[in-house]
Amino acid sequence: MAGTSYTRQSTIADGNLISASLFNSEYNQIVNAFAYNTTGTTGHTHDGSAGQGGAIAKIGDQDFKNKIVVSSTDNRIEFYSEVGGSPVEQVRIQDGAIVPVTDSDVDLGTTSVRFKDAFVDSVTITNNVVVGGTVDGRDVATDGTKLDGIEASATADQTDAEIRAAVEAATDSNVFTDADHTKLNAIEASADVTDTTSVTAAGALMDSEVTNLAQVKAFDSADYATAAQGTTADAALPKAGGALTGAVTTTSTFDGVDIAARDGVLTTTTTTANEALPKSGGAMTGAITTNSTFDGRDVATDGTKLDGIEAGADVTDTTNVVASLTAGANITIAADGTIASTAAGGGNETLAQTLVLGNTTSGTDLSVSSGDNIVMAASSTVDGRDVSVDGAKLDGIEASADVTDTANVTAAGALMDSEVTNLAQVKAFDSADYATAAQGTTADAALPTTGGAMTGAITTNSTFDGRDVATDGTKLDGIEASADVTDTTNVVASLTAGSNITIAGDGTISSTASGGNETLAQTLALGNTTGGTDLVVSTGDNITLPDGAKIKLGDEPNLEIYHSGAHSFIEDVGGGSLFIKGSTQLKLMNGSENAVLCQENGAVTLYHNNIAKVATSATGVSVTGTVVTDAITIAGAITEDAVTLLGFNTTINLATATNFVHDLTGNTTYTFSNPAATGNASAFTLKIIQGTTARTITWPASVDWAGGTAPTLSTANNAVDVFVFYTIDGGTTYYGFTAGQAMA
Repeated sequence: MAGTSYTRQSTIADGNLISASLFNSEYNQIVNAFAYNTTGTTGHTHDGSAGQGGAIAKIGDQDFKNKIVVSSTDNRIEFYSEVGGSPVEQVRIQDGAIVPVTDSDVDLGTTSVRFKDAFVDSVTITNNVVVGGTVDGRDVATDGTKLDGIEASATADQTDAEIRAAVEAATDSNVFTDADHTKLNAIEASADVTDTTSVTAAGALMDSEVTNLAQVKAFDSADYATAAQGTTADAALPKAGGALTGAVTTTSTFDGVDIAARDGVLTTTTTTANEALPKSGGAMTGAITTNSTFDGRDVATDGTKLDGIEAGADVTDTTNVVASLTAGANITIAADGTIASTAAGGGNETLAQTLVLGNTTSGTDLSVSSGDNIVMAASSTVDGRDVSVDGAKLDGIEASADVTDTANVTAAGALMDSEVTNLAQVKAFDSADYATAAQGTTADAALPTTGGAMTGAITTNSTFDGRDVATDGTKLDGIEASADVTDTTNVVASLTAGSNITIAGDGTISSTASGGNETLAQTLALGNTTGGTDLVVSTGDNITLPDGAKIKLGDEPNLEIYHSGAHSFIEDVGGGSLFIKGSTQLKLMNGSENAVLCQENGAVTLYHNNIAKVATSATGVSVTGTVVTDAITIAGAITEDAVTLLGFNTTINLATATNFVHDLTGNTTYTFSNPAATGNASAFTLKIIQGTTARTITWPASVDWAGGTAPTLSTANNAVDVFVFYTIDGGTTYYGFTAGQAMA
């Protein structure tokens, strides 16, 4: 303890009379020991000894303008510095955070004095970050310059397949897939599906090659015999005639003749085949009758018409025609062919004059006899059309021609939409998208996508697989062939070539320069700073220091870590404090045994022989075992929960509490248990509430009342009596005191 220490004023033994003066003397000494004085001559501070006091919630300098305050209200530790003569809170440590009180007010280190290393899970920074060195070994500024030249979302680890899929999935990418190329490769150069020569050369059967196009188009296998039907074309009788090798049967006729019926007639009429008229013709000896036609003519009807025509009639003879027209008619035909009417009121009009008078048929059709023609002059038209010209055009069009019919168009040799697998791509085909012989490179001369040997150089103003080959090549030009930085011989040769350094077989590095051959110690003596370069120790390697050699940290230095030969030390030799921090817990151990365990946001536990004895909590301190102290000072009130007792045979367990309450419901007998061991004091208070009917109590025989007589309980309903009991001999004798009665 510093300042005025506490000195015990008296020693009290069993049986001594305790007076007020003794207590006053003790209390006055305690007050002096803990009294605060700015001069530092009085007061009490903790020095870590066994007699230290309770928790200190505030630590500060003499005037407490620089201080640390532990706030139990806000559950945080507050740090104050004197600013302008007043304490100003700077930083708070609270649950899960170290927080500055004022935004952008507290710096972490200075430009000249910096923290060494920082280990954090994540950092959020609202302003710029300036780094004098590297981040995780990378020069961020240099990397940023490189990244500026790379487009957003660019990746260097995409496979060819991923790149191709991304391009093909892009809207309006206008790229050809492998399938597209396969289809296009199957189409010959300069293919033209609209060119008759090309289509013919491709093997198409053109309309112009078919003699009977209509018959071919109308071809139906059902109309022809096949081998499967038992008769092939070779076995059929030619239309030109030939010899049948077997009998012919039919359910129909031959040339309109029912042969079976004819045979019956022949048999009936006793006419033999020899008496029949041959197909080649001959003279009939009798009349022929038929109810049908000959060569499509009804001979009987034609005969009737012929009977009405005079013998030798000639409709091409002018005399005959004129005689026929004028006989009994009102028409005269002059020698020059002029036709005139002799009817009353008639005109002598020529045909032209008649047409001028009226060139409509007035409801009567104009009929042209079979075989007659209407001949138009070259410049004349019918309904505005030159029939001769239109007819010539129609002669060149096949019967029933239909240019909208798919079958007709296909037959004409056209490539139909339905025949094209990738119609949209073919329609969008642009020769500008492909190399041709005219462009200097044909598809055959291109490098296949599967790879191959280039016969010439490749130049580009872009990259290959995301790499600038020219830049990479320049770098590679500066690296010798087969360079191996892991080969000892190469490394030694590189280090020693043209330098004043030699590397011995045992790995010793020495200098051959003037004044050289320095040992490592000599080298460090010449300059023992790393010059801004971190000293990195590889995994598995060690930094070994002998006993007494120290690792010194800080500018003064402030912190030393060393082994004396007998003991190991972590010693703060500077003017600051020593902080030992863990991430989620801090554990001090002695061998394999726990000594101190500090949990983040949890308890601080002290161990004895690897057994937890003292543990802090959010509400206080828990002690396992007995607390022995020469003196105790309690700055505030002591709060203890009272245990409520029940029943008629009731045990008061001193290991659970020191305050007990019992509302009597019947005559009760008490038993006291678990007092402190002999030499240690145990005391407790008992509050008794009388029932509606006055109850009695039987006290343990170990209770010694004043005068040897137990007090009489108050009898009124709900009357309160309070008793205090004290023992220092392990419960052999309990001294009983009446604190008050009838205090309802």
